[in-house]
Amino acid sequence: GNFGSVFSGTYDDRDVALKVLTSISLTEAQQELQMLRSLPQHDNLIRFIGYLEHNGSLGLVIELMEGDLETRLRKDPLTLSQKIECCL
Repeated sequence: GNFGSVFSGTYDDRDVALKVLTSISLTEAQQELQMLRSLPQHDNLIRFIGYLEHNGSLGLVIELMEGDLETRLRKDPLTLSQKIECCL
């Protein structure tokens, strides 16, 4: 992932991804955190669950998506109407 490593885990009996932010300034980390907090709940968006700070590192806890977006889009290309639906 951008700015760090991503790990899978379990939180509150659900599968989650933990994105550990490295090589990122505090300002950039705050911007990413604020952006995730402001996203509306939507079926086409991963859910932001929370964050943690440990030994000067910031970790973002988000809903786990199996695979990666690029592979998913190449395997099952979206039709134009599906692309438009994702944007709404």
